[in-house]
Amino acid sequence: MDKVYIIFGSKSDFEVYESVFKELKERKVQSTFKTFSAHREPKQLLEYLSIENPKLIIAGAGLSAALPGFLVSHCDATVIGIPVSANYSGLDALLSTHQMPSGIPVLGAGINCAKQAAEYAELIFKRKFSKIILVKRSNAEAIQNAMKKAVEKFTAENMAFETISEPKYSDETAIYIDFVELDKVKEVDNKCKFALFVPVKLESNERDSLKLLDLTKKGLWLGLNRGDNAALAAIKLLKQK
Repeated sequence: MDKVYIIFGSKSDFEVYESVFKELKERKVQSTFKTFSAHREPKQLLEYLSIENPKLIIAGAGLSAALPGFLVSHCDATVIGIPVSANYSGLDALLSTHQMPSGIPVLGAGINCAKQAAEYAELIFKRKFSKIILVKRSNAEAIQNAMKKAVEKFTAENMAFETISEPKYSDETAIYIDFVELDKVKEVDNKCKFALFVPVKLESNERDSLKLLDLTKKGLWLGLNRGDNAALAAIKLLKQK
């Protein structure tokens, strides 16, 4: 990787993407910036992707934030998505960024969380990952179901992985996939290691989306129960390295 591509949906998101740029600069990570609307400028965006062939993108948008998912659908880059606050305290953008279908692994940050996204981008940019570790916090059915989806992806790709029972992120060469029960975990902390968090719950409701507003202020997150997308993201990172 030679640089991080910063792509945002609108110039009105200036405060957030400027913060991303400044954070990366402080971390001595090269970056380049463009604005494209996934809704209004899809052809121009696709042309840009074909020319640049990015490997790592930090992307953000507000409202119905389609941009991060659009990017994952149309290029091979790892995409970190930042939901930008506009309406509903940014909840609509957060859900649009995180709640991807199977096969579309967007790594979602918290609302306006530029520092968080830049921190992870630096880790991706500078570290050499060599293994995947699943964090199975309990034997809860929701965790087992989400883990099964991840294991199926690893098996299909003939990809080895390890499993631990506590979120002790001690290995800097590892990509951790941590399965988090929404009803039981109040906050997470990746302790400067590379952890991807998967929220899990058998039956979700509207209150659970508000819980995500707080949880996603730290770490990078996949969609609810999307162990399969977490596995795809980890596989992509290992192959890119």
